[in-house]
Amino acid sequence: MSCPATTQSARMPPPGPETGLSLVICTRDRPQILSRCLDSVRAQTEPADEIIVVDNASRDPLTRCLCAAAGVRYVREDRPGLDIARNTGIGAARGALIAMTDDYTIAQPDWLAQIRVAFEDARTDAVTGNVLPLKRDSFAANLLETEWALGRGDCPKLFAHEDFQAARKTGFEAWKIGAGANMAFRAATFRRYGLFDPSLDVGAAGCSGDSELWYRILGQGGRCLYHPAAVVRHEHRDTEDALKRQLKAYMRGHVAALRVQAQRFPDHGNYARIMVALPVWFGARVWRRLRHGRCPKTWFVFAELLGYAEGLVYPIGPRRRALI
Repeated sequence: MSCPATTQSARMPPPGPETGLSLVICTRDRPQILSRCLDSVRAQTEPADEIIVVDNASRDPLTRCLCAAAGVRYVREDRPGLDIARNTGIGAARGALIAMTDDYTIAQPDWLAQIRVAFEDARTDAVTGNVLPLKRDSFAANLLETEWALGRGDCPKLFAHEDFQAARKTGFEAWKIGAGANMAFRAATFRRYGLFDPSLDVGAAGCSGDSELWYRILGQGGRCLYHPAAVVRHEHRDTEDALKRQLKAYMRGHVAALRVQAQRFPDHGNYARIMVALPVWFGARVWRRLRHGRCPKTWFVFAELLGYAEGLVYPIGPRRRALI
């Protein structure tokens, strides 16, 4: 089977003039799931000006062939890692706005229209939208949605530098801004604040590359908007083992991101969260588990605790600056 291929190295978006909206979808060896996602984004009421699929080291040519048949741009990234793939997609994008989602999602028909609405304020640097479950027909999917939901509710919320400043003693909770499965940025945002940190997502530290970037944007004076009218539906893990691995990776990445954030910004809030807030939180949950047995809030507490420990020793390198 022969299909056209394109390779793109990660780079910053070119300086303007940019117009329109680029959509970046990262994928790896999931052509059937990707096909469903592409159907939803090609059927938008206000479609993207370009759709870019970043094939993150897939082992067969099916993804490339699917993109050729669907008429979307295909970009190959041989280095595994979600944030590496995201940065490659950013470098390939030509739009003034860059929206991102996962291949596991199905977008509501007006998703991209709502993303455009969210950027009507020229001061908005980044946008997140609501992430709802595609289905809740397994114990694992229901547990994730009950205790670790990706959505952030029905109320819009603006996050500004003032919020970041007010929480410096305790560490600003950047993960509350949204989820990486439904986010968008101005292309200029990446030139101003840097790209995703490739050490902080799936396949590396765990999964916090998105929240670390939001933290960096707010810390340097930017603004992020949670816009719940922009909705995608996400297919959650459907087995306990898969969810256990996911939550362990999330906690490892979360702690590693807190350490990176503490290096980049001169305050102790992130260290306070690592050394005080998280141990207290884990202590209460472990005590509840030992005394009362398993319940939804403590179902995977020991896996999360192991992820916390791994995050403490994860090699993040020397003091960092914004990635440019």
